[in-house]
Amino acid sequence: MSLARAVLGEDGWRCPRPRRAPVREWQHFIVFAPGLELLVNFSLSRAPEASDRARVIVMARCEGRWFGLVDGADPGVTGVSRDGKRFRAAGGTLELVDGHYRVAVHQPRRGVELELRVVPEAMALVAPNQPIGDRRRLSWLIAPRALATGTVRLGDARFELAGAPTYHDHNWGEFAWGDDFCWEWGVALPDAPERDEAVVFSSLQSRARGRTTVEQLFWWQGGRNALAASGAELEVCLRGPSRAEASFRLPAVAGLLRRRHDADLPGEVELRARRRGTTLALDLRVEDVAELVIPNDRQPTGLVTIHECVGPVDFVCTNAAGETQRWTGRGVFEFVRVSPGPRSRVSPGPRSRPCAQTGPLEPPTLRAWVELALELLERTSPSLASALAESLTAALGDDALELRVGEERLHLAVVDGQTRCVAERPAPVGLRTSHATVLELLDGALGLEAALRRGSLELRAGVASLGAIGRAAQVFIHGLMRSGRGPELARALRELPSARTPLAGELHAHH
Repeated sequence: MSLARAVLGEDGWRCPRPRRAPVREWQHFIVFAPGLELLVNFSLSRAPEASDRARVIVMARCEGRWFGLVDGADPGVTGVSRDGKRFRAAGGTLELVDGHYRVAVHQPRRGVELELRVVPEAMALVAPNQPIGDRRRLSWLIAPRALATGTVRLGDARFELAGAPTYHDHNWGEFAWGDDFCWEWGVALPDAPERDEAVVFSSLQSRARGRTTVEQLFWWQGGRNALAASGAELEVCLRGPSRAEASFRLPAVAGLLRRRHDADLPGEVELRARRRGTTLALDLRVEDVAELVIPNDRQPTGLVTIHECVGPVDFVCTNAAGETQRWTGRGVFEFVRVSPGPRSRVSPGPRSRPCAQTGPLEPPTLRAWVELALELLERTSPSLASALAESLTAALGDDALELRVGEERLHLAVVDGQTRCVAERPAPVGLRTSHATVLELLDGALGLEAALRRGSLELRAGVASLGAIGRAAQVFIHGLMRSGRGPELARALRELPSARTPLAGELHAHH
């Protein structure tokens, strides 16, 4: 039997029935290619006295820009075949056939299409029934290195992959999000496809990170496990905090919550292992962060956030004979954090996990509201989203639009044909208004021309830009109204803390 067939023979869906707590099961793939980090996740949730839920998640970093989606099948549609070899739901397919995984997601309206053939290249590791909390267990299978061949399309970008290094794991267990656990986990693969190596780190902890139940590091070489370290053989150092603020969040509606500045994410991860005369060092520098936000099953207003941290890695290993090998590559490290939860800081040295007080969720921001509005426009009215980008390009070129609502300010620009919030850049065009005026526009109680006439909407622009900005504003506001999402956005805007200040309904003089 081939190595690939041996791995797939152990990797079918388990689909256990829930007893005391919900059952979670998911299959996870991470593909590394020049200019691309691609994460694809197929999941199944089962809860006592509730319908099954199957979901597909894609998070992709394409040349520094994130794409992604979360989509689910109708409740009760499991999407898993009886033999556990096939998953189909929400435009996603995972099949275990003929010694390879077929990984496919077809969501052209969301700008995500991929069709991959993934062949395992290393022996799998199975870790059953790992403790993750009070009477909770999590099992997993790791196929640390595989090769992916196929096509990936993200927006206008297209990648043809031929043997791209890939990581895969399969997890299943009985637990609820918000139970007394979290994890820190990561994988690193060499940039050079010919280097048949992989490093996987895993740490299961209590929610406050004051207790570690399992912490391990594995190194594969030549398709087999070459080193396994745990306990006193392993040293973990999280240096930080990270300077990379999360630049992408799924689902989009979660962006209405302010990004937490106390998420306790490191800027660097240093792993050191020593076993039987072999020493290993792996260093990751976090250069970008994306977030997957999950409702906290134990607290109705709480969240569980999975932070995906990506960046370059450096690997050095010296064996007992004094022979040293080095390589550079890419890594994805994952940190689970619970909110409300402990507000500790990343230690400047070896790991430290102090417990601290809990705190409430922070309020939404104007930027998050605008990002949600743009996402809704692109999803429900692609033609209007394109018209908005064309109008802004005509008015701005490569510059930005400065938007002021009340006392808050942000910059908008067209990036790769789509309207996006950007860092500050030259902004010859400015638009200023109040939360109350935006609400009137969304509710249809006020037109743009009337708002300009009464002075509750101010536009700063050159004569040549006025017409294009007017068209852009009409497309944005009325496009959202025609999409039927105006009331939803109005409710979200009313939750902004600045919309409840005494000055929010007034337009101040613009100097």
